[in-house]
Amino acid sequence: MATPEELNAVKEALGEVTRMLEKMRSCLSVLSEDQVLWVPPGEDVWPIQRAVAHCVNCEHRAITELARALEGKPTPETVAADTGIFAWFGPTPYALARMVAELRAQIAALSDTLDPSHLGVKAVRYPKHPPRALRNYVEVMRRHTERHLAGIQRKMEVMPAGKAWDAEVREMYPQFARGASEDRG
Repeated sequence: MATPEELNAVKEALGEVTRMLEKMRSCLSVLSEDQVLWVPPGEDVWPIQRAVAHCVNCEHRAITELARALEGKPTPETVAADTGIFAWFGPTPYALARMVAELRAQIAALSDTLDPSHLGVKAVRYPKHPPRALRNYVEVMRRHTERHLAGIQRKMEVMPAGKAWDAEVREMYPQFARGASEDRG
């Protein structure tokens, strides 16, 4: 049987995922429309918006799969390409910020329901991946989110100044990305 310490470690890892997602959301909230899609010179081809969309999609699926596994249901058949396609053609930065908030709430809700008996439950991230016990599965989520957050933070350090916002977008989202030009200009 799992110990309370092991359960706390899983809950802390889930908490860390939510904190990293919030950091991603806060990065989005200070960038202009052109900055969220800016690609720095070099090998990294994931603009910040697409990296966040990828993480949100992956971790949303992970939480959904874990919840299904805890209920004794099979995990859905998906492929890794699904997350790349969603990231590239996915939501606007504004919708994505809302999705991050919703995902954080889902992660917190799952964490609140966990008890030591759940630590042995296994879930499959992708069909060709091996089933992982909950604690290992959550650690994969944490490392994945951490890698993408580190890439986003590197981009934020070299982000060029943003262009003026489209008047219609500014009217719809008056507080979004306020301060970006002052901080980066």
